[in-house]
Amino acid sequence: MTRQRLQKLIAAAGLCSRRRAEEWLQAGRVTVDGQVARVGDQADPQQQTIHVDGQPLPSRGVARVLLINKPVGVICSCDDPQGRRTVLDLLPPQHRAGLHPVGRLDADSHGALLLTDLNIYAQVGLVTVIGLAAKNGILIVEVAEQKLEQGLSITEAAVQSAESRLRPILMTAIAALAGFLPLVLANGAGAHSQQSLGTVIFGGLVVATVLSLGVVPPVYVLVKNLELHLFKPIS
Repeated sequence: MTRQRLQKLIAAAGLCSRRRAEEWLQAGRVTVDGQVARVGDQADPQQQTIHVDGQPLPSRGVARVLLINKPVGVICSCDDPQGRRTVLDLLPPQHRAGLHPVGRLDADSHGALLLTDLNIYAQVGLVTVIGLAAKNGILIVEVAEQKLEQGLSITEAAVQSAESRLRPILMTAIAALAGFLPLVLANGAGAHSQQSLGTVIFGGLVVATVLSLGVVPPVYVLVKNLELHLFKPIS
């Protein structure tokens, strides 16, 4: 692992924000290999021992991405000086550390919202993957609807739609994976940021492509059959 600024490592461990970590460094609360650290110092957590207030810096666990339903009256923030309820208040206290909302919904609106402890670069990659996955699904459903209008059965429409979109989806995915692979393998200055962005998009694209071709058509058939049974046309 490359050396990183201490305030970044402390924030990534979920202890506090980077700004607060700088205050801790200025107060002498952080040590590296027994020596008091200062603002701007760097360290490698795999090679060096970092302590905050005498306690070892927690190792970062598995990244978390949570999908919640934000109700009306809750703001998309980690903290509110006015004391209003935030999205983190919707979670048990033991699961809130390090989580941040991805995107923003107004306080008077409700809907799906992602919470994650990934850094900003990984969050950008996550939003990109969601957009690409949605695009593939929309294309498959759109073609299937056109096939239905031509008189095909629901199953035939779904199968032919997936077959017709197979090549474009695979070509797009392969080109994108080849483009983001250098970010996954990046090293040197700025490597951590590039790896965060590239890894999320690279892995997400693989999963999204498989889901688009293997899950969307069966789900489409299921939903259309339910639609026929629940909303039968009046003769």
